[in-house]
Amino acid sequence: MESKQIDHSKLMKNILKITTGVLLILMEFSAMAQSDSPVHNPYLEEAKILYGHLQFADVVPKLEKALTVPGNSNKQLCDIYSMMGVVHVVLKNNGAAKRAFTELLKLNPKFKLDPGASPKILNFFELVKNSFTPQAKVTFSGRPKVLTESGKPPQVEVEVDDPTQVVALMVLYVKTGDERVYSKRPMAALGNNRYRGTLSFDPKMVSSKILQVAYFIQAKAVDGKLLNTLGSPENPNIFTVMASGTATVGTVETPWFREWWFWTAIGVVVAGSALGIALGLEGKTEMPVGTLGTLELEN
Repeated sequence: MESKQIDHSKLMKNILKITTGVLLILMEFSAMAQSDSPVHNPYLEEAKILYGHLQFADVVPKLEKALTVPGNSNKQLCDIYSMMGVVHVVLKNNGAAKRAFTELLKLNPKFKLDPGASPKILNFFELVKNSFTPQAKVTFSGRPKVLTESGKPPQVEVEVDDPTQVVALMVLYVKTGDERVYSKRPMAALGNNRYRGTLSFDPKMVSSKILQVAYFIQAKAVDGKLLNTLGSPENPNIFTVMASGTATVGTVETPWFREWWFWTAIGVVVAGSALGIALGLEGKTEMPVGTLGTLELEN
């Protein structure tokens, strides 16, 4: 009984040691992940002293060495690039100043220089800032969403991942049938980085009771710069419309394009899409990519 008690006690001590060691390691990793604490960067400190003494020609070499120190925090990098940009403006190295300020804005697009700086430096920085456009990543939750509503043309909805809020315009390019040129139209902003546009077409254009609506979408900045695109003129998204035929109401034949339509969103790559079973639609319905539905259109 006694030997078993001693073994049990040793086992518990070993377990306690292992558990304590694991917890200490986890705490250390957690602290490292959460902190953006600055590392010791002697070159940056020397550059600040030289800057304070207006020895601008000697500041840049120190800042270049400061960039090579591993583990610089975001704040340290911002200090380096902001000081480098300012010094280059003073030394009339406008190209180098623009490159430094651009790197600064990549780290922090909302960075503001000390308002006490000279107007020449502040104006130069604002020019760089106004021309700087961070890259926005456009996502569509996998693919665009096609929405249908009875009596109305289908609409396509997309969502943009825009953490810096640089997307000023979402443009929808559409063409139908054998048209060679895309027409373009702005998409409506719905809030929360979501946009919606109309895939409008003339039902009479449907040939052999089928019509393919090709479209692609571009996200643009306020200056018109292209940020990202979904699809392209050569490889567009495709939305296919099929009609069920003609129907007779009393003694008057109703054109097939006023009756039931079959809709299918085929996705970005046409060959890779699949068609599902037909669904009867009532009111407003979302059509996921790769499904079939029916919709009654009204003139």
